[in-house]
Amino acid sequence: ARFAVSFVPLEAIDHIINITFNKESVPGAPFTAKIHTDPNHIVVSGQCLAATAVGKPSFFTLSNVSGNIEDIEVAIDSPSGEEVSAQVQDLGSGTFKAEFCPKIAGEHQIYISFREEQVPGSPFACKVYNVTAIKVRECVKGIVGKPVTFLVETSHAGPGNLEVTVNNGQVPTSAQAQGNHTYAISFNPKEAKPHIVELKFNGESVPGSPFK
Repeated sequence: ARFAVSFVPLEAIDHIINITFNKESVPGAPFTAKIHTDPNHIVVSGQCLAATAVGKPSFFTLSNVSGNIEDIEVAIDSPSGEEVSAQVQDLGSGTFKAEFCPKIAGEHQIYISFREEQVPGSPFACKVYNVTAIKVRECVKGIVGKPVTFLVETSHAGPGNLEVTVNNGQVPTSAQAQGNHTYAISFNPKEAKPHIVELKFNGESVPGSPFK
């Protein structure tokens, strides 16, 4: 006779299987069943998976991991093709932290695998930006009722959103693309007083901001 025996493991540890016949162990018993974590159950989280800044120590976490640090592999490719090093740390309770520090702006690909299998969502596209690479041609003195225009260049800043406010948003602004990631920012002053211009890129203040 032949029998199919099955069980559902609840932990990613070696399971010892004993088989007896008439209270005697069958040849080869006990057997060891090596149980691995399903990579599809691992959860990867962190804002830096989507976007981070050049030169900023960044990290993301892996949770629900049943294994050790040797089972996790993180590879990060920069736009230049060079690999960005990542350090993985065991935080305990099935949680791991991966830290990296990008050196150039542009989209980075983050590959995360567990026991040579990619986890859900891998590779992740991380948009790395450099707010210090933004160039601003400061405003000249304006005249009430006439548009004041200045140029902002973001060609080397990487992907992101440029935000412009004048006098805490009390004065409307407009932006017009000039090509090559250069934008003409304009506002129309209604009063003869200093106007405070604030520039932010991905929520971070551009060097020199606010301008007067």
